[in-house]
Amino acid sequence: MQRDQYVLASGAPASTSGANNALYQNILTVIIESPTGTSPSYKVLYQTLLRSIIGLYQGPSQIALSISDIKIIARMIIWDTLTELYDLLTWNDGWNGYDARAPRYDAVTYADSWIVQLFLEVMDLDQDWIKPNISASGDGEVVFGWRNGTKRLTIYIGEQNAEYVRTWGPDINDEMDDGNADLTGARQSLWEWLIS
Repeated sequence: MQRDQYVLASGAPASTSGANNALYQNILTVIIESPTGTSPSYKVLYQTLLRSIIGLYQGPSQIALSISDIKIIARMIIWDTLTELYDLLTWNDGWNGYDARAPRYDAVTYADSWIVQLFLEVMDLDQDWIKPNISASGDGEVVFGWRNGTKRLTIYIGEQNAEYVRTWGPDINDEMDDGNADLTGARQSLWEWLIS
């Protein structure tokens, strides 16, 4: 199997796998050619289609679907987030009125791949997506932030790494922790904590 293939286990008989693959490609074409939007109805539709494509078939035979095809759909769903992310590249040094560094290009491109991967992992958990607030740190990092009730999750993305800070109350000694947010397990655990 090629490195860029996402394997779907198929419960359909092997003789139908070619037809199923054609169906997937037709669905992808319809999605790509449909007008994009940021309304909740578009997002629900795209999330449902993405979940269907990834998880519809389970069983012994397999259908290979390109990861790049899946990422195309993911990017369409979170297009507004990606647009805001790349808008950071228009910020200049001193954007905060002081001596903040402009967001770094490598941090923005790493944040792009990181947020798309997080979105796919959230879909894999069968959870709903919450759009992040997007900003930058004074050091030129990308900052993603989410809030759910008293819980706050902040991700700082540098040129080749992502770190999190999460808080669930005002006491920084007992109601805050931090760590690495680069691995799938860590990202999924953080998301499950945020939405619980």
